[in-house]
Amino acid sequence: DVSGGDRHWPSTLMTLFFGLALGAVLTVSARDLLTGSRPSGGQRDPRTQALQALDQLYAEELHQRGEAKEFYRRSSDTVRQYVETLDRRWSRAWTSTELMGDLAGRARAPATDDLDRTMARAEAVKFGGVRPTAPEAESDWKVMRAWIQESPLEAESAGDAVRSDSHRGSS
Repeated sequence: DVSGGDRHWPSTLMTLFFGLALGAVLTVSARDLLTGSRPSGGQRDPRTQALQALDQLYAEELHQRGEAKEFYRRSSDTVRQYVETLDRRWSRAWTSTELMGDLAGRARAPATDDLDRTMARAEAVKFGGVRPTAPEAESDWKVMRAWIQESPLEAESAGDAVRSDSHRGSS
């Protein structure tokens, strides 16, 4: 009997309450997904996150302790993560060479040639067995950090790709 009087009312009320709560959560989540809004949650912008990650990495002094491979892996990953926020098309599936090549096509990208050389060296360190000295690693870290710091390019906001003409063209 589905609608009879032998129903356990506390269970019925709890089922109704939790069903409505689940429906509300799904409605809000679907609305946020469709409108592209993201919860703020006090999150920092991608540039600040990248700069802080690089600063923390530098403070760990991996390059001073002879752990160049890990130092370059983490620093280049930080740059990649930042660059990937600049355009929706860029993703983890792209190689560093592809990312740097497409990035070089954007106008006003500061010192992209220096960044390109540094990212190529990072690939050689990570995969080719190249082991730079601590001063060389520090110099490369400075190039990565300076590029992120000085980059006039902005990360996508609310899921929209950066498309203004001031960000396109040749460098």
